[in-house]
Amino acid sequence: MSKLSACGMVAVVAVTACEPSDAPAEVATWGLDDATVVFERRDSAGSGLFGLDRRTGDQTRLTPAASRNWSGRVSPDGERLLFISSRDGDYEVYVSGVDGLEPDNLTQHPDYDVVGAWSPDGARVAFMSTRGFELGGEAGPFPGHVYVVDADAGGLRQVTLEPLTSSLGPTDWSPDGRWLTIAREMDGQADIFLLDVETGEEHRVTSDPSSEYGASFSRDGLHLAFHAEDGSASRIVVSDLDGSNRRVVTPPGEVGYSPRWSPDDAWLLYTRLGEGPSEQYDAVAVRVGDGVIIPIASTPADERAADWWPAMR
Repeated sequence: MSKLSACGMVAVVAVTACEPSDAPAEVATWGLDDATVVFERRDSAGSGLFGLDRRTGDQTRLTPAASRNWSGRVSPDGERLLFISSRDGDYEVYVSGVDGLEPDNLTQHPDYDVVGAWSPDGARVAFMSTRGFELGGEAGPFPGHVYVVDADAGGLRQVTLEPLTSSLGPTDWSPDGRWLTIAREMDGQADIFLLDVETGEEHRVTSDPSSEYGASFSRDGLHLAFHAEDGSASRIVVSDLDGSNRRVVTPPGEVGYSPRWSPDDAWLLYTRLGEGPSEQYDAVAVRVGDGVIIPIASTPADERAADWWPAMR
């Protein structure tokens, strides 16, 4: 594993910004007030995925209450939902329609398959699997490898050359289709790496004293957003692809996780830990330019791991 040089990363930026992509073009008129999001709601009864239409305030349950379902990710065309579920007795990666009905089990393996991410053209899915490893109990995180599979469940291929743990990725796929974001534990902390989808080579992005993970690519492919943990705080940070020009976009002392860029790259949707004895998690959005924060989803339950949805059909 090597750290990218400045020239090497400039080349990555140029490729990301200039090479054509098969991913659908974003709607130029996207606006926050018209946005729809998908999120995980977790309470004492379990966890499920919901869609929220900000225009109307309507919330729609997308997964059944009888099983645990989480980590919802919307396909680039807005027509399919990728998520993790325990409905078949172990952790599997599923893809369903926009309404969450008739999900297909992509992985169908007795070991744990978790942490899914769409390719920019929606043709493939990356995920982490524990297949081939002894888990030694049900409590994670677990050791495993990153795999890529076609969205129709064919063409399974291992990507990582060295194992990583289940909580560290893959969390996103670059707009040009070349990279996956992962994190690795290095010297007692977690750092972000870019994983080459074709070769399995890894390039270290961060080496800060804090632990950094949960990275996502901006829609223009020029920046990363991630959370950096240090002591009692977990800040949402934006940087260039090589980790330079870092800046914190959330308030001091706040605990935030899992940032996701809006279609216009103006906002970051993330999970925030609220204040008070209940320590409730809510979905909020921060404007990257000036740090303005607005609530997205908040109930007595926890709302986590939210993602933007182009439209609710």
